[in-house]
Amino acid sequence: MSKVRSRSVAYPSLTLEKAIELSGKLSRELGKGPYSRDMVARGIGHDRLSGPAARKVAALVHYGLLDRTGNAYNQSELARHILNPINESEKRLAIIQAIKTPKLYMNFIERFQNQALPAMLDNIFIREKITPSVAKEASETFRESLIYSGLLKNDIVINPDEVTELDSDIQGPVESEKLGNFATENETPSESVKEIVSMERYHEFVFKGGVRLVIPKSESVDEAILDGALKDLRSEIKVFSEKYCSESSE
Repeated sequence: MSKVRSRSVAYPSLTLEKAIELSGKLSRELGKGPYSRDMVARGIGHDRLSGPAARKVAALVHYGLLDRTGNAYNQSELARHILNPINESEKRLAIIQAIKTPKLYMNFIERFQNQALPAMLDNIFIREKITPSVAKEASETFRESLIYSGLLKNDIVINPDEVTELDSDIQGPVESEKLGNFATENETPSESVKEIVSMERYHEFVFKGGVRLVIPKSESVDEAILDGALKDLRSEIKVFSEKYCSESSE
């Protein structure tokens, strides 16, 4: 009697950063599509549709960077928002959407948000029916993708709904004055504040009219921000800035 082989749950075999890199390469080589799976494999650097190539193609689909209809593939709207954004906010939000697209990843993000990732994460992957031989690699891919997306800070999983649009993990270091100009010149009425965390030693919040709240970074301050301790203070400053900055401009 033959032994029944258990099938592993689907998950991306690439980190999100690598998947985005390959999506950009595919776009440069073949445009937005449509193309066959064989063409996708060649577009991302393989001579043919081998096993490794097929797993990479599948990873692009997992992250929502490729749309699949039958046997035809197209670059997704999400991929275009990442590769050709109109501003950094659009790219930032698209990257967060990409990390949430794999069902397994979204389940873990919801399960562990505002908590530290478990030390034995690979064992939890096994419990979720990931094959034991690849569980460690799969868990490391998930962790690295979380870090790249900005949803893992100090080993705490951040609630995607609470992540600000500007983040140093995506943009890299930027001068604070330039960040301030971006925040004030590009705000829309629905945007009250952007948390700027690319400063090395400070958290900075920029409100309408250029009003700023600057707080030195520390472990306790970081925890307070994650817990929403500054929400009331930020709301008061928002009301102040909208009232008095609009009056001064009249």
